[in-house]
Amino acid sequence: MDLHQELKFHRTRIVRNRGNRAVKKVLLLNAPVIKYNEFQIDNEKRTKNISYPPLGLAYLGAVLRQESPDIEIKIVDLNFESLKVMFSTGKKDNVLENCLQEALRGFDPDLVGISVVFSIAIGNGRKIAAKVKEYDPRIIVCFGGVHCTFEYKSILSDPCADVVFFHEAENSFTHYIKFLNGESREDSVDGIGFLGEEGRVVEIPYQSFPDFDKLPLPAWDLLPTADYHRYSQFSGVKNIQDKDVPTAIIQGERGCSSRCAFCSVRNFNGKHIRARSPENILKEIDLLYHDFGVRYIDFVDDDFSYDRRRVIAICDALIQRKYDLVWTLDNGIRLVTLNEEVIEKLLGAGCRLISVGVESGNAEILRKIRKPLTLEILYEKAALLHKYPDLYVKGNFIVGFPFESDEQMEDTFRVAREVQFDQAATSIYSPLVGTDALSYSKDTEGMDIEFGNDNFGKTLIDRFNNQEFYNKVYINNLRTNFIENPNYKGRNLERALKDFLRVINTNCPDHAVAVYCVSKIYETLKDERNQKKYSERFKDIIKDSENWRFYCRQLNISYESSSIKQG
Repeated sequence: MDLHQELKFHRTRIVRNRGNRAVKKVLLLNAPVIKYNEFQIDNEKRTKNISYPPLGLAYLGAVLRQESPDIEIKIVDLNFESLKVMFSTGKKDNVLENCLQEALRGFDPDLVGISVVFSIAIGNGRKIAAKVKEYDPRIIVCFGGVHCTFEYKSILSDPCADVVFFHEAENSFTHYIKFLNGESREDSVDGIGFLGEEGRVVEIPYQSFPDFDKLPLPAWDLLPTADYHRYSQFSGVKNIQDKDVPTAIIQGERGCSSRCAFCSVRNFNGKHIRARSPENILKEIDLLYHDFGVRYIDFVDDDFSYDRRRVIAICDALIQRKYDLVWTLDNGIRLVTLNEEVIEKLLGAGCRLISVGVESGNAEILRKIRKPLTLEILYEKAALLHKYPDLYVKGNFIVGFPFESDEQMEDTFRVAREVQFDQAATSIYSPLVGTDALSYSKDTEGMDIEFGNDNFGKTLIDRFNNQEFYNKVYINNLRTNFIENPNYKGRNLERALKDFLRVINTNCPDHAVAVYCVSKIYETLKDERNQKKYSERFKDIIKDSENWRFYCRQLNISYESSSIKQG
């Protein structure tokens, strides 16, 4: 049976199951990344769990609304709604189920689209599909997102999944619904997977990516855009701005010019960058600023500064507007694209934080992971960034690659300290779906890697299940970000104090090293009252925690005298 015949069979089966009813109501759901059984409500309420609005669904809703105005659309971010309920009631039992029932009741959709961007959400995605079919087995259940694009065969083994959409689905989703409703032929459908007549997975190849600059603006009116800051946080807004203001995200481009082996962007979004014009981006910023009261924006671009002229045009337009707006580039910016003009424009336009992906401090590892960066460029650009103290710089590093030696790992720890960024986050490598590195880990290293309901997205790799390895990474993070943090050592004590207090007040009240460092800062500032307060707190934490005593010994912090041993 050819693909057109398979599509006809698929439509016949779907339409028959629905009693020949057309698709008139579409419900788009964001699968939560929350681990409900482990969720600590009081802790998460204090920290404000990081929860980004479902940007892909906002675009999907906007395109469907434009192309099929007669279809009623509803978007529900189940991650946000779960946080809202748990924070207001203090209860987490059956939260996902109750939020889903609330979304279904009264709307009674004909089709439900479930977005699973991250592998960690697939367990919840499957639960949602099962509950939707339980509510009404006639509802068409669709999956989409990064995880689904690369794990579609696994998803289609679930009897509750009717179809999976590949890659960016703005066009294919709309075409599929028109096809089901008899408004277009089967040759208009592309980029989907489903079970064919003989029960085998049928793939209709993805044809082309949408022109990003011609898509309508995201349907922010279909989401609680102005309320996200009440229950979640993005990026570094809390320690950069110290204001609790309406927040939003913007994507100004799709794709990336780099070919990093550990990243899925090029495999998901295509080999080339597709950018929105500065005018198009500013139109969305104007909308968010005036209609939703947004005062903080995080750009989620993977290669924001690939075109310096475009960056400067965006910044100049923002400078002219004189908005009371802070924005950040926490998803990353390529170091090689930075120069004095770009940095000064970023600062002038209100950008206060950038993240830079360094990944490794070893040249051979950088080559193996195809990172377009040299150590020479790294040190050159780090020195340049130090000239601009108003710009907060986060460095991202990765250790634990399957082909990485202990010596190469130590290079990364050393370089993370030497570049002297405001923050250097070292993560443990985890092979993600859709990446070339995942294929390497499976095929070359023979690693057992699963993305299922029980392990909830954890990768089962022996090397990562070694406590000594975890301790090494954690201790180096403590050393780099606290004990040897350049701001703590005198470059900017005010910034160090703000960062460390944020750790204590929002993330971990009993973080002994943060408490210790705060006590030492107050000692330097000759604030005797606060110095005594945090010194006593440090002693209390140490007294009750063998783990913290262990970490302090590794860092040469003497908890008997609350001072760092020299030598």
